[in-house]
Amino acid sequence: FAVLAAIVISGVLGLLDYTEAIHLFKVHKFDFVVWCISCLGTMFLGVEVGLTIAVVVSILLVIYESAYPHTAVLGRLPGTTVYRNVKQYTEAERYHGILMCRIDAPIYFANTQHVRDKINKYERMAEETPKYVIVDLSPVSHVDTSAMHILEDMRRNYDSRGIQLCLCNPNKIVMNYLRLS
Repeated sequence: FAVLAAIVISGVLGLLDYTEAIHLFKVHKFDFVVWCISCLGTMFLGVEVGLTIAVVVSILLVIYESAYPHTAVLGRLPGTTVYRNVKQYTEAERYHGILMCRIDAPIYFANTQHVRDKINKYERMAEETPKYVIVDLSPVSHVDTSAMHILEDMRRNYDSRGIQLCLCNPNKIVMNYLRLS
């Protein structure tokens, strides 16, 4: 049995792509975790179960990233009309009384509360209460009715406090939905 086990182990070790695992670990930790889970699941539970686990974990990661989209506070790059993430471009200029932010995903029922919370957090973190909250919708490819209700609630909330909510640069489809609502 020891010889058979040694043959199986040496065969399995030859199938593992260590260089890819090292690359995933350096580049994208989530992908590395999925690789480890699928590898261990396949080795100890069988091919079907291992692949099923890998698919389920991958789907859960997609759902998580969709429910918690990336958002950013924007500032103008000096001497240009280009606006970028102030964390990434520390030289980006921000204006007093104006909060500019961007949502980098479709807005739908699963992430509307997160989007509202992030914008409210950015407002609280501002040096002074803004007079304008400008939300760049250019990366937003879709909004559903939940998103439209949240945006309307935010507009009413800001209006009651003397702050103007400005939605800028929506694509044609998003603009049509916003007009209809």
